[in-house]
Amino acid sequence: MRIILTSLVLFAASTTSYAEKSEPIQGQFENGLRYTLLPLHSEKGRIEIRMKVNAGAIDETDTQLGATNVLKHLVLRGTKAHPNGLTPYLNEQKWKPENNYRIESGYDHTTYHMIPPSTSNLDKSLYLLEQMLFQAKLTQEDLDDERKHILEEWRQAQSVGRLMNQKRIAAVRTDSRYADRAIIGTAENIQNLPATQLQQFYQTWYTPNNMQLLVVGDIEPEAAQQQIQQRFSSFTAKEMPKRDYLEPKLSEGLAINKLQDARSSVSQVAYIFRFDEMKHRVRTNEARYERLIDRLALALLSQRLQDQSAALPKGVSAITVRKSDIGRNTAALGWFATVASTQHELGLKQIFSEIEHLKGSPITEEELTKQKEAVQIQIENAKKDENDRDFQQWLQIMSESVLADKPYLTQKKLAELLEPMLKKVSAKEVNERIQQWIGSKDRLINYQPPRKVQIKPITLETVNKLQAEAEQTELAKTEAEKTEVEKAEVEKTEATQPATEKNP
Repeated sequence: MRIILTSLVLFAASTTSYAEKSEPIQGQFENGLRYTLLPLHSEKGRIEIRMKVNAGAIDETDTQLGATNVLKHLVLRGTKAHPNGLTPYLNEQKWKPENNYRIESGYDHTTYHMIPPSTSNLDKSLYLLEQMLFQAKLTQEDLDDERKHILEEWRQAQSVGRLMNQKRIAAVRTDSRYADRAIIGTAENIQNLPATQLQQFYQTWYTPNNMQLLVVGDIEPEAAQQQIQQRFSSFTAKEMPKRDYLEPKLSEGLAINKLQDARSSVSQVAYIFRFDEMKHRVRTNEARYERLIDRLALALLSQRLQDQSAALPKGVSAITVRKSDIGRNTAALGWFATVASTQHELGLKQIFSEIEHLKGSPITEEELTKQKEAVQIQIENAKKDENDRDFQQWLQIMSESVLADKPYLTQKKLAELLEPMLKKVSAKEVNERIQQWIGSKDRLINYQPPRKVQIKPITLETVNKLQAEAEQTELAKTEAEKTEVEKAEVEKTEATQPATEKNP
């Protein structure tokens, strides 16, 4: 299986005439607003802007639920310079929603995307951002008038996929605010949220020292810096609340959750481990090395499961393993079995069997070498990289690095850092990492029967029984394999000994 390192993003050389080299220019004003400029001149007049506010649904208090989503609508209503609404002015200036501007909200951020039309420019875009981010009125009258539109948008978003995803997030991020915060809120939130709470959320989080601006495109850096300073430097910084709720609270024990929706055809069972990864998230070479071990270990687990997929029992069609961040410093490793409609216990037993097999048959140096070879190919390509990108590639790199509060490094620099690390990683380190993951005491089992299918509940007693069976099966298999090896050794020894003379 090919491993893709998120810290080593390789792009094929562009075949268009638009590829060009550039270097980001970064700065910060006295009020704390950070900005990154990336000049690109091959596409005349093209500019894309991102303003990220470090506030989302997880930052809402219990009296502000739904504020993040509602705010996306209200910043386009009355502002200081446009008391009757910013949207009419946008229409007049040929700015089209989605094409030229959109607002994306998440659990811990809200990002304002702007692509000025040919009739506009950077300064006009910054003016619009100023009105949205610092000058919105957020009146009760505007809120009451906008509710019907927000509710309609909410209704259209109630797909089975979104609802099941929300249930999965609530389960895997249990004991955290993520579990009871919906990015788009609920109908009740939208109907009951008062303007005073919306204003409080806005005044608390929409402050320059909680924002980061990215401008990519046909700009002159000095002029752009002056325009940004003119628009935003006068706004004062504020003391930010402590975000001590970004991590799920880890604990020892097993939680079992049934997830089901009559409209969903998914039939699955998952065994999930949660653990702290704070030491892996800092910006040091030591942490980068730890992340490399993580990625190699995950790729090797995936390869093992893929290689063994043909031997899965009837009723279990696939087993996969995935690792994801569930907090700034917290991660989860999940084993997922896709099963027939009533075979969730069988799928769970198979997951336990795979884990037991891994304990008895750890990753080998040979397996690791194959994964390293794939990564080394990427590194060799990165060494040849000339740092020329087309517009969209540059935008992606900047969004995934500086706008995500990560350092920007060239591909050559990444290759220089990763190559010696890759050579150093051993199978022992990979196996230790895997054992750390599957040894975590904070565990979840999520099972999802399809549609309205009713199955016997999975209980702690069920889990203990299935684990014991998996252990016994794997032990018997190991003993049988050991016997076969010993038998083969004896036969080999006998075959190499000289024949003895028989007595007459």
